[in-house]
Amino acid sequence: MEPDTTPHNFDLVYSQDIQQRGDVSALIIHSSSWKYTTTGLLRSYQGHVNMFVELVKCNDLPVNESIYTKDVFGRVINSEICNSFLGKKHPKPNVDSFQINSDEWPSYLCPLNCKTIRVNSRNWLYYDSQPLVDGPTNVIISTPIGHDTYIEASFTIVRSTPKSLNASESIFDISEFSKLVKNITKSIKVSVNNDHEYNLPTLSPKPEDLKLAPEVICLEWKGR
Repeated sequence: MEPDTTPHNFDLVYSQDIQQRGDVSALIIHSSSWKYTTTGLLRSYQGHVNMFVELVKCNDLPVNESIYTKDVFGRVINSEICNSFLGKKHPKPNVDSFQINSDEWPSYLCPLNCKTIRVNSRNWLYYDSQPLVDGPTNVIISTPIGHDTYIEASFTIVRSTPKSLNASESIFDISEFSKLVKNITKSIKVSVNNDHEYNLPTLSPKPEDLKLAPEVICLEWKGR
């Protein structure tokens, strides 16, 4: 299996449309996609990786706060997750005929595997997500480039094969997709004039979402 194309240099104006997500504004400055196919004479589609690079500005940050501060950046990232598709909820399946409560369950478990990674002499905050219903795997890296602005690269990994016994896992191995994401990540270089020393936070999913996750996966698979 191999991607159809290789990463190219980032072009710095992809879109002039500014998106509003909660308390932040985001501008997409680059977008790319790599399709995976099997090798050989009969090539079949196996999935793809989408990448978006965004400039994100915090609109309502107090004048005495900076995202170079670990706690502030952690708060901003958690807020963005809650206001994006990664924070979406879905109705709990009506497994009990006497159930009248409209409970909602998380659709993604996020952020997972949060850590600081060093890429080309710059620290980036890394985290990914686990789909609990049916959806792509997402990898996000971000780093501050100003007191109220950060750059974020997000990767969406889609695998096309049928689901296995685990509702959140595809039969097709994710390692080749992850390898491409890592190679692209290693190629990213960001230089700013006002470089600062900063420490990045360590984030984790909400405790209630962690507690619900096994039941969500189990019941969603039974309902298929």
